[in-house]
Amino acid sequence: MPFSFFFPTPIAHFFILVFLTLAAIQDYKTGEVSNWITIPLFLGGAIVILANLELLLIILSMLLLFFWHKGWMGGADVKVLVALLGLWSEAAFATFFLLGVWGLVLLVRKKKKSFPGLVAIAAGTSLTFFREISIMLSN
Repeated sequence: MPFSFFFPTPIAHFFILVFLTLAAIQDYKTGEVSNWITIPLFLGGAIVILANLELLLIILSMLLLFFWHKGWMGGADVKVLVALLGLWSEAAFATFFLLGVWGLVLLVRKKKKSFPGLVAIAAGTSLTFFREISIMLSN
């Protein structure tokens, strides 16, 4: 765990969740997310990914950057997903699944070309956080 030297993991994950909740609210209301939220998360995740040289996470990060370059994903979504890959990979993988399902439902049902992805990202991260807390409380 990258934060275990500084913070107990649940506290670090709580702060990540707070940032993602703020980002989700902004994304839902305005369709934009402030860089003061996403850039620190992105830098933290990118540093951890590069420091650990985990090939799968590097490939997924490059794939996300390619999606952003093609205009298939928003910049804030990509920055946050790269951050989650490095800082909390369990939440990132849960979020990928939820983001895909939610996006498919919205795109088919409402015939929209885009949607506020950070809402699904925050929801997936919340589910992961509450799973972690429930496991801690049951032990």
